[in-house]
Amino acid sequence: MTEQELLSTIHKLQQDIDELKRQSTFSSPTLDPTAKEVLNQQIAIPYVSSDPTTTTPHYNGVRYVWKSGSDYKLSIYADGGWRTMTIGSAGAAGGSDTQVQFNDSGAFGGDAGLTYDKTSDILKVNRIDAHSGNNFLLIAPNGAASGNAGRAILLDAGNGNGAANGGGLFISSGNGGATSGNGGALTLDSGAASAGNSAGGLIGITTGAGKGTGAGGVLNITAGSGGSSTSAPGGDIFLSAGGANSSTGRGGNVEVAAGTSSSTNGNGGQIIVSGGTGNGTGNGGTVEINGGAKGASGLSGEVTINRGTAVFLKTGMDTMTYAATISLDVSNSSFHKTTTVDATGNATINASGAGNLGQIITILITNDASSGKVITFGTNFLSTGTLTGTTSKSATIGFVSDGTSWYELFRTLAL
Repeated sequence: MTEQELLSTIHKLQQDIDELKRQSTFSSPTLDPTAKEVLNQQIAIPYVSSDPTTTTPHYNGVRYVWKSGSDYKLSIYADGGWRTMTIGSAGAAGGSDTQVQFNDSGAFGGDAGLTYDKTSDILKVNRIDAHSGNNFLLIAPNGAASGNAGRAILLDAGNGNGAANGGGLFISSGNGGATSGNGGALTLDSGAASAGNSAGGLIGITTGAGKGTGAGGVLNITAGSGGSSTSAPGGDIFLSAGGANSSTGRGGNVEVAAGTSSSTNGNGGQIIVSGGTGNGTGNGGTVEINGGAKGASGLSGEVTINRGTAVFLKTGMDTMTYAATISLDVSNSSFHKTTTVDATGNATINASGAGNLGQIITILITNDASSGKVITFGTNFLSTGTLTGTTSKSATIGFVSDGTSWYELFRTLAL
């Protein structure tokens, strides 16, 4: 501040004091209008019992303290108008201890539905909504330094008490608009590794464990219904594992596993995959399970359905090398093939095991062009007899297991 500005300020203060003297009785310190600095001097601001802003002072800078209800106000006249601020009880914290403060109609407010515990660093709130037109983001921080894991986002429903159920956890995308809007997509995407040999983040969805005779929590993944139009399809559900990025790396697995029983005679959980029910003249939905397409020089992916510890159904063709004695690996595939070699002559096929109850295998035997070969079904097989081939023709034979032996189901010759 320049010397001239300081003198002008002091002069205005003196004018303010003169005005206050005319409107109220109070004592004030004497200011030296020629002083270049004003240190440790106080100006008394008069207190009035009613709103002073109903009058118009002669000078700018007139000040009053007054009371409105339980609040104290400071009013200053400047630039031809009054400026008023609350300086008393309204500045105190609202609500009770631990309640987060917010603007409640111009005053500090608190509510039991919004609290913060500084000891545990826990913020409790009953509901969080994004503003209209904005996305709602929950973002955990990245690892703080090299070698540090990214932080997790945990959504944890509360445990039940006594005989009550555990709390539900619902993640629902929005409905489509009233005319032709699609339902919102629901994407669960874990963090990608940024460098080195680090793995991508895990997504775990686990329902609560039951207690006593209570069942474990249900996990429902349900796509949205189609719109009312006759051609609007229901929403799709995609479970896709990550692809490999290296020449020798494999793509990620998708594993769906029912629960294991921990009781003495308890059954394991079931996995049920059902196509949707058709309506009217509509068809029922198809259940399709496909192994992945092969690469340039690889093999097509297999589909394996296990029943207990043995393979119940496994796709892919197992090509067996023809020999006088052939061992058929019942765990390798449900479909087996061999082509006879004239120099080898006849052959015997033995099963590597008795299989599992209900397991089915099919054998395709292609005969060479020289002579029909006689195939005997040996260890673990119960057949109707040997199979005699026809030159340059194929035969098929099927077996089903009862858990102890393979029983012939069918045979077809000269194909």
